Amino acid sequence: MKEFIKQNWFKLSFATSVILIGVSIFYYFVIFIPEKEEIRVKQEQLKIEQAKQEEVDKQTKEEQAKLESKEALDSCISSAKSHYTELWNNECEYLGEISTTCKEILDLSYQEYLEKYKLTADDYKKQRGITAEFFGDITDYYQRRDDCSCRLPTAKADRVDDTLQKDKEECFKKYPQK
Repeated sequence: MKEFIKQNWFKLSFATSVILIGVSIFYYFVIFIPEKEEIRVKQEQLKIEQAKQEEVDKQTKEEQAKLESKEALDSCISSAKSHYTELWNNECEYLGEISTTCKEILDLSYQEYLEKYKLTADDYKKQRGITAEFFGDITDYYQRRDDCSCRLPTAKADRVDDTLQKDKEECFKKYPQK
């Protein structure tokens, strides 16, 4: 065997080299490249999914910002209207156009009114002769509030109206809508 190796060492080395090269080529083309390609494809898919998710997140953020801006605007306008009603009623009170009962109704919320007079919703309904089952009492109370108003002289009414308009404009400046 030693003799065979001494005489054929070059052939054996060459055969071993060819086998190693063949195994290397086999490994490279059959195992390494497909795994590398699979990893590249997975990375691309991951990038695509991340881009989609970022787009969805961006749209969600934009929608949330629009919703928050609209809610803030609505709240601001509601406050402006409340301020308007308060100014109007104060002017009516100043002119002596609002009765004591109306003043009380305007100053108290429905719940505060019930608590002040120790009434339940059913007691209020009976007292006012309300037959509607759902929210008839609340509707009646706020209708009474609306009825507790007066006609202001034109100059005062215009001033109060201008205040409402300015407050609304300020709301639109503060919370612009896209």
